[in-house]
Amino acid sequence: MANGVQEFSAQADPQRSWTLQEENDWLRAVLRLAEAHIKHEKEELKSLRVVFDRSKQDAEQHYLALEARVRAAEKDKQDFELRIFREREQIRSLEASLNDLRARSVRTQELVQKAYSDEQGFLENVRKLKASFAGEKARLEQEVSRVRASLMQADLISSCTTPHSSSAGEADEGGGSPAYRATESQNRMSASYQPALSSSFSGQPTLSSSLSGQPSYYAAGALRSEHLYM
Repeated sequence: MANGVQEFSAQADPQRSWTLQEENDWLRAVLRLAEAHIKHEKEELKSLRVVFDRSKQDAEQHYLALEARVRAAEKDKQDFELRIFREREQIRSLEASLNDLRARSVRTQELVQKAYSDEQGFLENVRKLKASFAGEKARLEQEVSRVRASLMQADLISSCTTPHSSSAGEADEGGGSPAYRATESQNRMSASYQPALSSSFSGQPTLSSSLSGQPSYYAAGALRSEHLYM
């Protein structure tokens, strides 16, 4: 079409004036050329439209994929933050348990130390009571021996100074010899001395009374020790 316009314009003489028919033909040729150009541009625009639509679809799909990835990343972030929160709560709980264990350990050590001190005091009281009981036992044994010797000596003296007849009558009535009478007198004196022996212990503190402030788990051993040394 462009060649036809060029040929038509070349054949026309620029020196002469154009007729109306020639101008119309030239305008028709230019119009056909413009229509052909517009048609070509429309075809190119249509092809560009197809490319644009395809690119738009690809971009939308890519955008949706990015949104899905962002949502997944947000979910992972929330899960991670929740996990961190739970880990921190667990750490706080473990720290509280550790502090409680430390406090219980301190209390246990204090109780052990107090029990050890009480045990040492208990053993010291036992040693003192042992020494006191041993001394009192020795003193009372000496006193009993002295009283028995005095009684035997008194019986022998009385048996020697008493007349033979009265001794024989008393022997018939009592049914025994002077040795038998001495034994009976000694038994009576021992029986009369026994309350004094018991009363001499009444002033001594017993192991149970001295350990009234001690823990209960020492009471059984204390009572056993008291029965052993009484």
